[in-house]
Amino acid sequence: MSTGVALRTLAAMGKEARGALPAIRACLSSSDPLTRILAVEALWRVSGERRDDIIEEYLRYWRKWQYDEWTLERVAEACRVFGELGRPNEGALAALEELERFPGEIRRSVRTARARILGESGDASSR
Repeated sequence: MSTGVALRTLAAMGKEARGALPAIRACLSSSDPLTRILAVEALWRVSGERRDDIIEEYLRYWRKWQYDEWTLERVAEACRVFGELGRPNEGALAALEELERFPGEIRRSVRTARARILGESGDASSR
């Protein structure tokens, strides 16, 4: 089982996965950015602990990449997790907004996440 699949499974288990918190926390320092964002989600769902600093770092990491399908999948995943967690710190929200420079699906994912986070309805581009 891959680390990503394991983290998604632990996140789905929620509080029942408390015994795995040391392993989840260890994944927060992974060299793989996607593993870190999935660990943030698992940590939040299992313990309620937020790590907006890692979300901000993750989103800033992607802004240097060019638009392609691979980037789209990772940014969309970050936006999904971000939207689930709710209101982040201002730095993480600013990092999310910087990703609006990407076209198409990434821009839509960013706007959808921001709308969920801020409790907005409709197109979040008016911010």
